[in-house]
Amino acid sequence: MLYVNSLEKEEKKSSVLKQEILDKMAGLITTSLDLVTVLAWNDTIKISLKKLLIVQIQ
Repeated sequence: MLYVNSLEKEEKKSSVLKQEILDKMAGLITTSLDLVTVLAWNDTIKISLKKLLIVQIQ
């Protein structure tokens, strides 16, 4: 009986660890996609401002 309870505890710990890893990975993936999006918008805004300033100067 003690062996079965020990296995159940280990399975629960393993399940919790797997869920924590999945949560962490999802957060990291989301953050990396956010970073790529921000960098893309940053370039877009820079290009737009350059074009706008060039048109206003001329």
